[in-house]
Amino acid sequence: MSSPKELQETRCCNQEGCENTCKPAETASKIPYSSIPLPLSELLLQQLAADAKDFALLHGAGMRYKDSFSTDTLSMAPFFLLPTPFPRREFEKVYKLQPLINTLMHRVAHSHDFLQRSLANTIKVDDFTRRLWELYMTVREEGVAQPVSLALLRSDVMLSECKPGCCSLCLVPPYVMNQQVEINTIAAGFGHMGPVSARIHNQCRWR
Repeated sequence: MSSPKELQETRCCNQEGCENTCKPAETASKIPYSSIPLPLSELLLQQLAADAKDFALLHGAGMRYKDSFSTDTLSMAPFFLLPTPFPRREFEKVYKLQPLINTLMHRVAHSHDFLQRSLANTIKVDDFTRRLWELYMTVREEGVAQPVSLALLRSDVMLSECKPGCCSLCLVPPYVMNQQVEINTIAAGFGHMGPVSARIHNQCRWR
């Protein structure tokens, strides 16, 4: 049976290494919410979605599918109907961290020994990675013709929910912290979707 102290104090979160405790009343996370009143009525949702699709196609959010390619057909690129709130504090952390991630990726891409060790087993079972490795080795053996290289990187970041006082990163609201999910070096074709998505969201907000 739990003691009164154990009932009053609980682990602040499930983060590994968290040694802090907090009272049950403090465990409610303070996460920012959208200024758009939710939930939307079904009628308004359908109207908003239809208008957003038209706006998206008229403002550059179009694409053609490889498996059903046609010069006469333009499909709509996937997008979120409404924006997701992201705390400025966490955004600024990600913004400041990005140059360091870019430098890390640059050094990884130019470290032949590291790549060879890391991908030795992967290229045996993954055809896509194997073809990239063969292309890389061909360029390496023939000699790099261009002295300058350019990397187009997209960092995917998500918010992880924390509790008050969980750690030194979560001392003040909102009790969330960003976590790097992955880095994409291939899917750069949708780079324009960032600005277009912002325009779509603004259109939905002021409709």
